Amino acid sequence: MLVKVVDFLEEYAICNYTDEDGYNAYGYLHTLEIDDMKLPVQEKVKIGDEIDAEIMYVCRGDTMLTVNSCNEKTFEERLNGLNKFDSVVCCIVKETKNGGIANINGVPGYVSGNLNIGTQILASISKILTDKHMLLLNLESVFY
Repeated sequence: MLVKVVDFLEEYAICNYTDEDGYNAYGYLHTLEIDDMKLPVQEKVKIGDEIDAEIMYVCRGDTMLTVNSCNEKTFEERLNGLNKFDSVVCCIVKETKNGGIANINGVPGYVSGNLNIGTQILASISKILTDKHMLLLNLESVFY
């Protein structure tokens, strides 16, 4: 079903949709249901965005939504065949104390260095952390 983002609450996007009985309904979509990037939900989706989602469960009257079971993309599928030592061009989406987090097909990749949000880099994959759904990257080049 198609849901529309109408508001935000902490780590959730509040979405509006029409339920199976034709009534107006609301559900919560957690930020990690959208992708593995550890970013605030407001940076992943905007009010008015429409997302293909489904009901995961209902608890105490609150409907929890998911997109993972709709597109069924696992961590390995999002890697899209990337392996250790592969080079990737990516963009920094979050600054950290000692580096930045880059987005590689919806998978976060940590790279050390003084990097700003929006910086395009060329990096090589030094380690794939499947248990944390994250990549460790080595900086090769910065694009200006």
